[in-house]
Amino acid sequence: YSSTTTGYDGEGQLTSAIDYVVSDNMPKIYMTTGHGENVFSDTFQNIFKKQNVESEVLNLMNYEKVPEDAEALIIYSAVSDFSDEDKDKVISYLDEGGKVIYIAGYAPDVDMPNLDAVLEHMGLSVAEGLVAEQDTSCYYRNPFCILPNINYSTYTNGIYDRYYVFAPYVQGIVVNDRDGLVFDRFLTTSATSYSKTGDINTDNYKKTETDVDGPFAVGVSSKLELENGKDALLVAFGCSQIFTDEADRMVSGANQILFGNTISSLVEQEVNVSVPIKSYEVSNLAVSERDALFWAVLLILVLPAGLTIIGFAVWFRRRRR
Repeated sequence: YSSTTTGYDGEGQLTSAIDYVVSDNMPKIYMTTGHGENVFSDTFQNIFKKQNVESEVLNLMNYEKVPEDAEALIIYSAVSDFSDEDKDKVISYLDEGGKVIYIAGYAPDVDMPNLDAVLEHMGLSVAEGLVAEQDTSCYYRNPFCILPNINYSTYTNGIYDRYYVFAPYVQGIVVNDRDGLVFDRFLTTSATSYSKTGDINTDNYKKTETDVDGPFAVGVSSKLELENGKDALLVAFGCSQIFTDEADRMVSGANQILFGNTISSLVEQEVNVSVPIKSYEVSNLAVSERDALFWAVLLILVLPAGLTIIGFAVWFRRRRR
């Protein structure tokens, strides 16, 4: 038997404890189940705990409506459609000032008109297929493994201009502008991106005539001011793997920060009280394909060639003496 220390979380636990003592209430977030939804890993579940947010699994079939104490509702990568009744419950919840996090599930051969209707209610839709990038600064190794453009927002606080966000195998979110809706596109693809349709082979990303031109949103919020003084809010992510340990490790915890900011915004915390663990492990260095190509050319071709030329010049000058 042995143990390994992978990080230090003293600051995070202490900050969370102080917030727990001074807070008047514990917000509650429900996560839908019954449609093949994913489950957050312990790493991401711990973010709920450190923000003093209760989380509970919810099967909408067993309720007449979304519970009154729901601060937010998470639909995490459902791969089968909601029933008509469940769709109506979610839309009614939004119409009363509810908040929903929608993380798209990739099920290419399954029609989900009811989940699509929830998105359309807030002016959003999911593009067919998977997004491929042509801009080499916006993907990692493979055009389907996207490093989206990060725009300044409450959702990207702490990662804007400092980190990459890693989003492999993205379904593009299309924003359909409509009166009364306010959109915040905080993660986007480049202008040269496109959504590859039909039978998708991730090793073949050549653009065809049937593919859909970008850009797309990878992360976007849609807000509607209601007559009751509240705001309906839907935050959509087009990547089912964005909040997994594997994706998070590629960018040294940046996806965790994005998730923590999202939860914090939905439960209306003035600041994100979730302090990330200080990792003792060696972090991955994720660079875009363009940067990788630049450094490869510099270190493999330019630098050796330059040293060779300098060496030859020194040798030739000494020889002439």
